[in-house]
This record gives sequence, C-alpha cells and structure tokens, in this order.
Amino acid sequence: MPSARAALGARIGTQLDDLVSAHQQAGNEICEELAEYYGQQVYYSNGKLLLPVILEPVDGTARDEDLDALERIGGQVDAVSDSFIRVLMPPDKVLQLKGNKHYRVARMATLALADIGPNLSESVALTGADIVHGAGIDGTGVKVAVIDLGFTGLAARIAEGELPNIVIVNLPGTNDDAIETGSSHGVGVAEHLADMAPGAEIHCIKAVDTVDLQNATAYIADNNIRIVNHSVGWVLASYYDDTGSVNVVVNNSRDNDGVFWSLSAGNSALRHWRGGWVDDDGDDFLDFATNDDRLDITTQFTTVQLFLNWNQYGNSETDLDLYIYDKNDLVVASSTGPQSGAETPSEAVTFTLDTNLTPYTIEVHAFSGPTADLDITLFSFNNNVEHAVAASALMDPANAHGTYTVGAINQAGWTNANPSVANYSGNGPTNDGRQKPNITAPDGTDSRTYGASFGTSFSAPTVAGAAALLLEEDPTRTAGDLEARLTALAQDIGAPGIDMVSGAGKLHIELDDQGSPITISNVAIDAPVNPLQTPRHGKLELDITLADVVATKFFNADPADNGIDLNATFTGPDASDWDVNGFFDGSGWHLRFSPGLTGAWTFTVTVTDASGTDTWVGGSFTCVDLGDPGWPRLTDRYLELSSGEPLFAVGHNNGWQYDLEVPSFTDMAANGENLMSYWMGVPWAERASTSAAEPYWDDRTAIENLEQGLGNYNQEACQYLDGLVERAETNNVYLLPAIWSHGQLRDETHPWSGSANHWWYNNPYNTITTPTDFFLTDAGGGNDTEQWKLQKHFLRYVMARWGHSRAIAG
Repeated sequence: MPSARAALGARIGTQLDDLVSAHQQAGNEICEELAEYYGQQVYYSNGKLLLPVILEPVDGTARDEDLDALERIGGQVDAVSDSFIRVLMPPDKVLQLKGNKHYRVARMATLALADIGPNLSESVALTGADIVHGAGIDGTGVKVAVIDLGFTGLAARIAEGELPNIVIVNLPGTNDDAIETGSSHGVGVAEHLADMAPGAEIHCIKAVDTVDLQNATAYIADNNIRIVNHSVGWVLASYYDDTGSVNVVVNNSRDNDGVFWSLSAGNSALRHWRGGWVDDDGDDFLDFATNDDRLDITTQFTTVQLFLNWNQYGNSETDLDLYIYDKNDLVVASSTGPQSGAETPSEAVTFTLDTNLTPYTIEVHAFSGPTADLDITLFSFNNNVEHAVAASALMDPANAHGTYTVGAINQAGWTNANPSVANYSGNGPTNDGRQKPNITAPDGTDSRTYGASFGTSFSAPTVAGAAALLLEEDPTRTAGDLEARLTALAQDIGAPGIDMVSGAGKLHIELDDQGSPITISNVAIDAPVNPLQTPRHGKLELDITLADVVATKFFNADPADNGIDLNATFTGPDASDWDVNGFFDGSGWHLRFSPGLTGAWTFTVTVTDASGTDTWVGGSFTCVDLGDPGWPRLTDRYLELSSGEPLFAVGHNNGWQYDLEVPSFTDMAANGENLMSYWMGVPWAERASTSAAEPYWDDRTAIENLEQGLGNYNQEACQYLDGLVERAETNNVYLLPAIWSHGQLRDETHPWSGSANHWWYNNPYNTITTPTDFFLTDAGGGNDTEQWKLQKHFLRYVMARWGHSRAIAG
C-alpha cells in the first residue's frame, strides 16, 4: 500500500491520467490494455492511438472557438451535445487540457451496465395487454425510443418480422455509426416493447456516454417521441441522489420536453453495499459489518468490476482507496486516485477472477481526511458480495425524479396473491431518501434474442409498452398522466400502498372506460357502543367502506398524487361546523371526532381520489354530558379544562421510546401525576432489534421509519399509540407527544452517536435543520418540496388519528 502520493490536477480524471501515464511509459499496447481494463474503448487514426475524452465546459455550452482550439492541439472533435464534448485526443496532448479555464473536467466516459440478469423476459397476457390489444389498441401512432448500449442482431430480428416497425438512429460521432455493435441487449429490450405495443414505432438509439445520451434526448424532442425505455445503469456520475450529469440529462428530458422515461431498477440488490463509516478497531479500514473489514466476493463471474463512491461530490475532502485481495492475502487490484477537493469521490477496479485464488475480498482504506458523516456506496457489476444491502441499490438514472423506475417479478409467481419481487431487483429509497421503484413488471418469459430469462432490463420495456398503449388511447396524456395512470392501475403487493420494494405494485393495463368514480358504500358508527348517546368529550369513531377506489397511496391525502382525501363535516346544536380528516389503519378507513356540545349533531362524509368525489349524508347522533372535564386549554394566566376547572399539571418526561413497554398511568394517578411528555418516535428512525438494554424497541418503533419506507406508517406502532391514548384518558393523564426530535433539528452529527454516520442526523428530512424549516416549502435551498409534502401528510395523519382525544394536551 502506498504511503504517500502526489496530488494531480483536479481537471483531469484519474482514469484518463492513468492512461496518459501508461502511454508515456510503455506506449500504445500497454495503454490500450489499460483502457480495456477500465472498460474504455480507444481508436486509431493513421496508426496513431486516440483516447476518447469527455469534456464538460464550465458554462455548460460548447463554443465554436473552443472546438477550433481543440483541433489546433491535435484533437478530433467527435461529437458535441448541449453540455458535453467528446474529443479523440492523442495521449501526449491530453495534459494540455489540464488547467484549461474553459472546462470543468476532462475525463473518460462514465461506465454503464445493461440491467440484464442470467436470461431475459417479457409478458403480455399477464399484464392485461392482450385484452387491450383485442379492443384495437396496440400503440399505433405512438413513437417510442429505446436508448441502449448496443443492438447486435437487429437486422436479423427485423428480417424475421420480430421487429416490424423500427427506425435506426445514428447519432453524431464514431461511437454510433455501427449500431449493431456493443451487445444485443437493445434488441432484446426492443422485442419486449414491441410485444406489448406491436403498433408502436420504435426508434433504436445507441448511447455509450453522456454526449450520446444528451444528443439522444435532443433527437427525441425534435422527433416528437413521447416515451423512452432505458434499461441501463450508470455508475459514479453522482451519489445516486438525483444529481450528476446522467440524471440531469434525463430529468431535463422529462421536465422540459415532457418525455416519459421507463427505467429498469437494476439487478444490484445482491451486488450493492451502502453504509456509514465505521471503524471500531481504529485501523483506518471500513467495517462492512461488526468486526469485519473485509467484504467477500461471493460469486465467480470471471470479470470483476467494482465501483466505490461516497457523499462528497463537489468537495471531496476525504481520500478513500479500494483494494482487492486473493485468498493468499495478496493485492490483485487497487484504485488509489487522489481526492482533495474538486476530484470525484470515487474509486473503481476491474480484474479477471481466477477460481484457484478465490475467495477474493474487498477493503476500503481511509488514506486521508475526515471520516465523520461519510456515507459510502459500493456497486459490483457482475458478482454478488457479502453483507449485501438491497436498500438504495439504484444506479443513475433509476434514482432520478424524472424516471418511472421498474422492478421485476418472476412470471412463474405473478398470479400468486402476493408474489415476491425478485431478490436481485433494485430497492429504494434513493440515497437522498425518495421513493423508488415506481412499479414492478414480469420477468422470466421468452424473447427471440435471448430465450427464457430474468432481469429488470426487460420488465422496464414491458412498462414502456404499456405506456404506449395508454398514449394511443388518449394522445393528450402527459408524462405525468402516464405515470399517474400506471400507478393507479397497478395491483398492490407487499406492504399496503406504495413501498420501497415493489413501488405501487405489479403492472396491470386496462382501458379507461370512464367507469364509476369512488363511492362511499357504507358509514357505520363503531364507537361508542350506543351511538345515540355519545359522551361529551368522548370519542365518536366512524368506520367507512369505500368502493371503486383508484388511489394507491392510502397515507397520502392528495388525490392528484394518487392519494385519498377523506373528511367529514360535523354540525353541532349551535349550527357550528367542524371539519375532521379521516385516516387509513392498514385495513380500513376511519374518522374520529369528540363533540364539545351536548345535543343533536349531524354529519356528512366526503371522499375524493383521482376518479372523482362522493358525499354520504344523513349521519346523526346525540351528545350527552357524563361529567367529563374535557380538554386542557390555556387561559390568560393558567391552564384549565373545558369545564372551567383549573388544571395544575404535575408529571414527568418519558424521553425514550424503549424505556418501558406500558407507561403505568394508574401509578401516576395514585401519585398525583396528571401529565406526561411522551416521545412517540421520530418519523425517520430505523427499527432496531430487541435487546436487553432496549427491550421494547420493536413495540415502540417509529411510525414512519426507513424500514417501513417514507410515506408509509407502521400500523403496529400506531395501534400501540391507540392503546396508550385510551389508557391515558381512562386515568385522566394528559400527554405531550413529541412529534419531532432533536435529530431532525440539527445540521451536524450528534455528539452521543459514537459514529459519524448516526441515524439521528442521516435521515430523509436532513435538510430541515431548524424549527422554522418545517413550515417552509423551500427550506434547504430549493430541494425540499417532497420533504415538506411528507411532513404535511404525517402531521395530518397524527391529527386525524389522535387529535380527537382529550388526553392530548398539546
């Protein structure tokens, strides 16, 4: 292991600098071998080796004078897009780019992986597309683009009639003149799409770097193509958090040009590790698990490609190195590029596996710089790894907000009541905490190119084909409309509602027959037992049965976002109206209300989702006074109850959600206590295993946690709080529930954590760092809209489920 290294210029990428050095020291042959090792292609012109260099202009635009300058120093400008330049450069001329004020970076191409499993897949009948075809909808008049790494065998499939409606696109540059190179992956993808939408016009576009990708989006916009399939994952361009060159290109296409992007979730759930920096023994090597700083490569695919990066894009102050050892503890591959500011926080290795030297192990070494707050990701292209982390196993652009990301379910189990998502299918959330995937589709079926096989590469074009059918049915549909319709039609599996494994559920396609909108089929009073005698300040609970529901997000009250808005208006004896929201408890819909006036009450119930609105009228009950003193309230000088009695609060703080299983309210009452501050669990906390030190953690898990997934509420925890509130009421104890914790109101590591990457700070809401930020839609500088929506839904749910109770003091 090297003990020191010289810093390189920040504008020359590490791989490019290595290739230049190899050429200087050993000539063309060694330089070409190293390029192949890095997964890069070189070119020859008049016997002279040329390296394809990607340039990113500082102002985002390639100027004519810059292109002329590149030609003058010996470069051949191969292709130009809106934001990138690909220039073929002799290795001895590359260093003239170092320090050039016109370019942010000069680098080799970002590597991409076709999201293919051991075989490939497609499905028509399982998703209902055959019925849609029978109704005369087959994608006719719809243009769809397949952007892929290669289309070997395309001409043969066209000649066989397998792909009857193909347009071959040649983008600018030498990379794309021969579309039948690279691999046959794009052909298999196109077959799946064509089976779903046989009338659609499919444009095949080969793209091997961001120059091609951006030029492809320009072609798509110019040719009025509304749908794209991209079954490719790109590594190291970002920290998989909706940023970086690849995501920016795709998001611009979706947001500015209105293009629907179907994206494979990838097959990396068993080939991915993510976690914070932990080094319990202080040896400067990352612990992948407790007392384990070696990560085994557990399969034996011959070519091993590993990609490490961490959360310091834009300011890489920490320098990490990547080492691979064989069974004899010898280093067989390493990546030790410098990171000291502008360099990309990443390392990558490629080597050929020798089965006689297995098992191979991976180490990550902290060469220099702080390790506090580091979040680290490792992807393997071909081989599974020990301690794999399925969560957040999403490359670019599957994590982009502008993509509709698709997981895979084996077609053999598709018709099961609750089929399992493939164990290799990429899970969410994204590294910045957003929901992915969006949906799942079948794999394990046949294609002409590959035969029976598996992989999200081929579940994605099934969804793209479904989108084409929906667009033919209604050509006015926007990309957002297509996303919403696919989500609404999906059949829920796994956790109720949208989750981080299956998204909205499994793909189902049907025509919009403008069927019945959502209806309230029944409203029943569940509590009290005698509904005509509801106690003043007591709980009235309505059980509501809904029919013809198209919404899929049951904890989301926004119908425009596939949610359900359920509420009731209660009219009291004095003709005052009280509006109350409903909630979903994991199995049904409910409304809770506590009347404050005695006499006759009436109520109506209204529900809205994307299909329409329905109102139920005619509800009534009588409120009687049984002597309940009512809710705490603040007067000018002191606290009092609704009855007018003064309230002298005496109590304690139950600060930890795992201190005890059931607070003893009877003991509190016997000791003269009537108030307890109670931590109901922060919305983002991780669920941990029960231990002797924390025996009730599982019972007291946070309502919204990383395991449950953002926007989904743990119903075991909610039921526990139901009982807690009822017991408090019975014993006349008032609760002060803590909805947020100190961890959400910090912008630095908590000193108690014992680890730089503690979950108190590293949470999906971590740009909300002050109390006032919770009430702003732009708290963290322009990227908090989704966080604010999640907070609003969470607050609404808390109020709807427990806000009725007189035990809630504030």
